[in-house]
Amino acid sequence: MGRKALKIAIFINTYKPVKNGVVISTSLIREGLIALGHIVHIYTLRYPNAKEEEGVVRFPAIKLPNLEFSWPLLPLRKRVLEALRGESYDLFLLEHPFLLGVIGLEEGKRRGIPTVFTFHTQYKQYLHYFPLLPARVKEMWLERHLRAFFREVDKVIVPSRSFIGEAIAYGVPQEKIHHIPNPVDLKRFSPPSEEERKKLREKYGLPLRAKVIGFIGRLALEKNLLELLDVFELLMKRREEKDIHLAFVGGGPMKKVLMEEVRKRGLSHHVSFIGPLEPEVVPEAHKLLDLFVTCSLSEVKPLAYLEAFATGVPIIAYDSQGANDTIENMVNGVLIPPGDKESMVEAISKVLGDRNLWKNLSRGALETAQNYSLEVVARKYQDLFTRLVRSS
Repeated sequence: MGRKALKIAIFINTYKPVKNGVVISTSLIREGLIALGHIVHIYTLRYPNAKEEEGVVRFPAIKLPNLEFSWPLLPLRKRVLEALRGESYDLFLLEHPFLLGVIGLEEGKRRGIPTVFTFHTQYKQYLHYFPLLPARVKEMWLERHLRAFFREVDKVIVPSRSFIGEAIAYGVPQEKIHHIPNPVDLKRFSPPSEEERKKLREKYGLPLRAKVIGFIGRLALEKNLLELLDVFELLMKRREEKDIHLAFVGGGPMKKVLMEEVRKRGLSHHVSFIGPLEPEVVPEAHKLLDLFVTCSLSEVKPLAYLEAFATGVPIIAYDSQGANDTIENMVNGVLIPPGDKESMVEAISKVLGDRNLWKNLSRGALETAQNYSLEVVARKYQDLFTRLVRSS
């Protein structure tokens, strides 16, 4: 007996053309489920320059200044329910626990169909985007809201095993947690030839002979990018040969701050800012790097790590959630105690200075990436959804 094709609605507050990890991961999951024969619709907020796309419904909203986020115009709930009228779905997938996620949860409960939430984000790390409210007030509201949300949702997908304990601390009942990693489209990522790397470095204005370390992702406070700049400055002071370059790839609210810091520290000839880039050229960015380096402590399961691995680029990162369940120390990268900038400098120097070590880590990165292929991950989503629908 064949597997029943499912009809799924995804509720996500921010969608393409925004390029953050949640959007890219959601888009890939949708693509993978459609390839398996399922019908998947997206319900999201309107965003400037968004292209019309079949199966994507957008609701009126105004983009907030300096943020990759739109705020809905009222009456949002009424518009969502009107758009859902006449549509019969088997399951609702919720990508955010606010706004559309709340509406999707309530409507899913009303219809008696399974609701699944994907826990992409350490939300406490993002409270600084609401500066007018006292910290304790924000924390109390967030905790109360999330606990109520998790009581009602049927399953919570956690992309990182190391985040399971944190999810429980946020209020997710352990019996509702289901681990499925984020996917990477291996068809789009591969190691560059020497000639390809040379051409890409010329294209993006990077030095051809330098060792290039870099960060690819959103340039935001929670990514701890000033600490990464500290690490690079230490590296420049310690390294006898100044044949090293730092690339920040992406856009975000910290870009201007970082550029000014680079200027103040006299590092302008050794640091480049690239992007933001369109998703179709992100694979080129990974091919520019010898090492992906990050000081972030706010990750859950960053897609950029998986993309780096699929390009054969080892990662040096702080030993924290989102990193230590993807990066195996001295297998596909190096894990450093959080805040230990001296050890991170030593690790970068060691890997860049030992070609055989770099090759071994690169090989490990490519092997790791196979575990996160879109086809493998999409089938895990399919299996979970099918079980939930059959038992509902």
